[in-house]
Amino acid sequence: MKIVIIGLDNLIKKCESDYLIAGIWKRVMARSIGIAKSQAGKRAPKMTGTLAGGMISKMDAKPIPLWASVTTNVEKKGFRYPFALEAGKGKAGATLHYRSGRRKGRTTRAWFSGALGVVKRHIEKIFKEAISEIEQRWSS
Repeated sequence: MKIVIIGLDNLIKKCESDYLIAGIWKRVMARSIGIAKSQAGKRAPKMTGTLAGGMISKMDAKPIPLWASVTTNVEKKGFRYPFALEAGKGKAGATLHYRSGRRKGRTTRAWFSGALGVVKRHIEKIFKEAISEIEQRWSS
């Protein structure tokens, strides 16, 4: 059995246009990345500032991006960030702590993943706004 949907190619092109979906979605993804990078940088254990300044991000290159990521590629003397600090354990199993700031003395465990919990509500809100905007454009 073969099913032909007349106009499907045009519908896909419309969806991928910057006006209808793609532009709005890219803007929201970029804004979400900015929020996540900012919070991860604020929560990063600060010793030299390299970790907070070393945040990198990637976004799906498709017309309608489906994913984005924020991480860091900082490594010093074989010590890989953020993974060691995320686990809260350093070389020889020593517990790692913040050395200054309002978290001084607390473990660094979950500093990176914890940023996601902080920004989740903000990101959900801007995605809901984007969906409303897309629905309005779709219905007009």
